[in-house]
Amino acid sequence: MDHDVTIVGAGPTGATLAILLGQAGHKVLVVERDEDVYPLPRAVHMDHEIVRVMQQLGILEDLLPETSPVSHYTFQNAKGEILLDIDGGNQLANSGHPASLMFVQPE
Repeated sequence: MDHDVTIVGAGPTGATLAILLGQAGHKVLVVERDEDVYPLPRAVHMDHEIVRVMQQLGILEDLLPETSPVSHYTFQNAKGEILLDIDGGNQLANSGHPASLMFVQPE
């Protein structure tokens, strides 16, 4: 089978890239070693730019009920030390969507 692009790994990034390239008219081959969806979380946040990508993929309306807008979040290491502290306020991005959304993956 002829294809323009080979993507190794059908995780969130590989699957997203495959769909975007397919929408752009490219023939895409995705190679994945696992038979099932990886059961543990790999992401919990998306910003308004990722929301726009999900909209382009045609899956945003299915995802939105699984998300919660967030204005402040803190990342800590195992010792409880703050690694990242973000206070985004209760703002909407130019897209009209919240600037930050949290979700539980892999749901």
